[in-house]
Amino acid sequence: MVLAKVLYGILLWGRWIVSSTPGYIHPDEYFQSAEVTARTVLDVHTFIPWEFKPTTPIRSVIPPFLSTGLPFAMIKWGSSSVVPNAVDMFLVERFSGFLATLIMDYALYRICRTLGRNPMLPMALLSTSHVVLVYYVRPFSNAIESLILVLSLWSFCTMLEEINVGSAFCLGSLLAAGVLTRITFALFGFPLGVAFIYQCFTRSALKRVPSLLSPFILGATLVTAVFVLTDSIYYQTMRVTLEGVKVTEWLKWLDVLVQPTSWTSIRLSGYPVLTFWNNFRYNSVTENLKEHGLHPLYTHLLVNMPLLYGPLVAGVLAAVKRPNQDHIFYRTLSAIIIVGLGGLSLIPHQEARFLVPLLIPLILVFAWDRTTVPKTFWVMWMMFNFIMTFVFGYLHQGGIVPTMMYLQRQSLGVHDCKLTANGEVFCNLNDPETAFTDGYNVTSNLLFYKTYMAPRHLIGYPNVWEVLRNKPHVRIVDFAGDFDGLEKELEQRAGVSLMTHHYSEPKLNFAPSKLGVNFER
Repeated sequence: MVLAKVLYGILLWGRWIVSSTPGYIHPDEYFQSAEVTARTVLDVHTFIPWEFKPTTPIRSVIPPFLSTGLPFAMIKWGSSSVVPNAVDMFLVERFSGFLATLIMDYALYRICRTLGRNPMLPMALLSTSHVVLVYYVRPFSNAIESLILVLSLWSFCTMLEEINVGSAFCLGSLLAAGVLTRITFALFGFPLGVAFIYQCFTRSALKRVPSLLSPFILGATLVTAVFVLTDSIYYQTMRVTLEGVKVTEWLKWLDVLVQPTSWTSIRLSGYPVLTFWNNFRYNSVTENLKEHGLHPLYTHLLVNMPLLYGPLVAGVLAAVKRPNQDHIFYRTLSAIIIVGLGGLSLIPHQEARFLVPLLIPLILVFAWDRTTVPKTFWVMWMMFNFIMTFVFGYLHQGGIVPTMMYLQRQSLGVHDCKLTANGEVFCNLNDPETAFTDGYNVTSNLLFYKTYMAPRHLIGYPNVWEVLRNKPHVRIVDFAGDFDGLEKELEQRAGVSLMTHHYSEPKLNFAPSKLGVNFER
């Protein structure tokens, strides 16, 4: 037992180290979370994707604000700095995901104990999977979906012997939160809902069924109401006033929530926005999915499952053939895998991360009546996950985040600017927090070509600086693969003179702009 705890501690330490590596899997890990919340919480310049704009609201704001908004609030409350540090922002984002994986660990442990099974093998598989080390520690909505699924499994597991009101309420709340986070969660949650109803009718007297379904429905209704109300306020379709004054700032909202005596003076007007319905309608149109890429319907089964789970896929296929597995929890897990994989395979846009919620159901099915696995499996499993972790956790687009951290000081740390004889502005490089351009309007143009979109919030450019002449300005342009656009941009921009600086006294040069921005580089 002591050895198991030591090994788990070592794996946790490794998980945190890997979680802080700069691999960049997909733009959604930033642009559907941190880019949305950093503007609201930290008041820095970001890029808001179309899904989160009031004209096209198809995603709820609660998941990103829980995963990255709260960590950013900790930065804001813990520091008076106007320019949030890029490293701090990056690490709190990942630390939030790291904490979420600890909750998954505990939920899996409790599930195993409730089922009367040894948790060592499932915990070992979970802790060494690159899905945990790479995907779950990033603020993907898929990671939140995975967390909700394992909590739902735990909640259902507590009702195997006897259904209680509290667990029914929790399960209803979790299933609703999952669907409102990602509409595809319905595929994972549907078998759980059916299993719960089955339990109600088989484990209780018929007259007790309404009293068991009521808390389930109540939990789902309350969570849905919170999501809809929050989204409606964020997307400005609903107006909230407190004592006749419109509430707009998020800090004011926190004050209202912690003061129940003020709730009676709250008034609502306008109409609700249903982001989950808008999302369903959008993704039901194949023409819309073409903009994101269409894939063969076998991509999930033949490509993404092996890519994510490697040897575990073969192990599960062998496990489902075992006879006499009539336990309702085992059948529910199997149904989640079949319905989830089958349903997602019918959708022509298929990304590997859509399948990451299946990890824990796959582990539980594989380890259902096992306590050990062959050494050959462990060798294959560890090699597979080491390679995938290194590739996607470290190498894949791994230069973008360190570049943004470097560019924060290079773009914002402008001090003591002076006009030189050749007409350029010459500035010292120092702390961005105290940046001062001595009245010169200077702009740094950051151009990205053939990379993923750069997460702008890591620059930490305060929105209030955009109108201040004594502060440096930043302009970020993402060209993707548009070489003609890049060439045209470079032709329009002014170039600075090549100068040699001493490494102990870094300097910045800004040339007179061709487009009337005054000085730029």
